Amino acid sequence: MKLNTEKLKRFNTDLIRSVLKEGEAFTRNALAFETGLSLSTCSNILAELLESGEIGLSGLEESTGGRRSRLYCYNHNYRTLALVYPSLEKGEISLHLSVVNTVGKPLLEEVRVPAKIDGDDLIELSGELKGRFENLSVLSFGMPAVVRRGVIGLCELKTLSGFDLKGVLEREYDIKVSVGNDVNSAALGYHDSLQSDHPESLVYLYYPEDGIAGAGIIVHGRVLRGDRDFAGEISYLPLGTALDKQGKIQKNRKRFTEHLVKTIQSVNCLINPGVIVISGRWFTADFQTKLVENVKLTSPEGQIPIIQFEPDMDDSYKRGLFHRGMKLLTCGFEMIDL
Repeated sequence: MKLNTEKLKRFNTDLIRSVLKEGEAFTRNALAFETGLSLSTCSNILAELLESGEIGLSGLEESTGGRRSRLYCYNHNYRTLALVYPSLEKGEISLHLSVVNTVGKPLLEEVRVPAKIDGDDLIELSGELKGRFENLSVLSFGMPAVVRRGVIGLCELKTLSGFDLKGVLEREYDIKVSVGNDVNSAALGYHDSLQSDHPESLVYLYYPEDGIAGAGIIVHGRVLRGDRDFAGEISYLPLGTALDKQGKIQKNRKRFTEHLVKTIQSVNCLINPGVIVISGRWFTADFQTKLVENVKLTSPEGQIPIIQFEPDMDDSYKRGLFHRGMKLLTCGFEMIDL
């Protein structure tokens, strides 16, 4: 695929941004070395970023006998992102809001408990956040739902089913919008949190108390969504427990353990991930120990999956929403190692 001049400029600008975001300050020569771009290209891009306020000057390089070079630094508050997700647990709706800068530093954190949430409520909320943060550049939403191209499909919050959240908000507020499944986002965030020790594949299983389970699947660092964004809807696995009964069997620990072991073994056979993460605030240490023992007993020799537990998925969830939101602020091209 050929790059036209405008796309190439955006790609080069993103290269400089990515380097500036990783350190405190850089000279023009250092940026040219780190990015592989020419000095003249760096000069032109730096001048534009400086004029817009996206970067600033932090002083001059220490003298080495010649003319001292200017030091450029990134303004992490130049853009902000809103991370928004509703949740339904034990029959209660919660709406989680965070506004962060481009290194994830929170500028606002709230949890609201509305009686209901529908499309109009999310439109109004987005307008409120736009009004409070003039530099808001991205709205990144997570949903307990099947999400396809920004449209909310099957959803635990029935009042949101069928709502084109991405399309409506982009038209209404002229802002970049990301909408994704809740557990996919948590899986992406958990995978990111592992930093350099990323497994090639990971499956994240989430069990809300008295609720419907879901899974996020990561393969080669990317969310596996499936042809119709239905991948990970583990509550539909034919394991002998009807969908409307799955939340209730959690109170019967023996029956629920059997159900969960079957789910883990199904995942292990189909995906064979490097790590299986199980999340749920109500899993006790004793339950975790017995679950791992049962998985070992039912696994073929040499195929016992690595199981990790994350009681509260909120941090991973927000990290995943942040990851997806930040991708909207890039040109869309990625550097890969061959």
